[in-house]
Amino acid sequence: MRKAQEDGYKWVITIDQDSIVPLGMIESFETIIEHSSDRIGIICPQVIDRRRIYSKPVSSNGTQQMTKAITSASCTSVKAWEEVGAFDEWLFIDLVDNEFCKRLTCSGYQILRVNKWILDQEFGVIEPKTLKKQMFWMKASEILHVPNLAKFAYRKRVSPFRVYYVHRNIIYINRKLKKYGTVGFDSFNCKNYLGFFLCYTVPSVLRAQDKKRVMLSIVHGINDGLHAHPSQWISPREAPAD
Repeated sequence: MRKAQEDGYKWVITIDQDSIVPLGMIESFETIIEHSSDRIGIICPQVIDRRRIYSKPVSSNGTQQMTKAITSASCTSVKAWEEVGAFDEWLFIDLVDNEFCKRLTCSGYQILRVNKWILDQEFGVIEPKTLKKQMFWMKASEILHVPNLAKFAYRKRVSPFRVYYVHRNIIYINRKLKKYGTVGFDSFNCKNYLGFFLCYTVPSVLRAQDKKRVMLSIVHGINDGLHAHPSQWISPREAPAD
């Protein structure tokens, strides 16, 4: 983003190494940019993980205003990025996009999703269980109205590295932006810390290959999130340019 700013570019598309971008999407974004207002901060596609049977795209066409977008395949305004204080690089990984989008929307910018375009994005290392077991967990999820149960349809390789950053960062960003409401919990199908514990912490331990390392990562992540220094924090609107 900083290099694009130095070279005079106005928009940047950020893409992960495991993203599969549909043909024509970038040209479509260019057309939208030409006719959009200067309060559009991000233009993005729908995002699904085709390996997961519960991950289904929205069938409607047109555009939809969103509260967040993942970094991959998001076309971000350099002007908006600068105005709200850039990405919080201390986060390093996990919830960077949630935190940035929160500052973006709280600063009066819009996030526009173009439903025509669907990004196939692989979230984590997973191995599907038998079709019978997949359908069992899908049905249990629907009957009990607990979306996270559907995740048990897959064997997941739980990374202690990622578990640490998720636990550290969810605490950090909610302390940092507490006067603007909660942030990040909806990515785990919950609304608060208790829900996060039930929807992410507990399943991470239950599904972990190395439970001891994962539990240590959780403890260290919580501790570091609680002790992050406020001097690092940048709030919406009040953010200086990087």
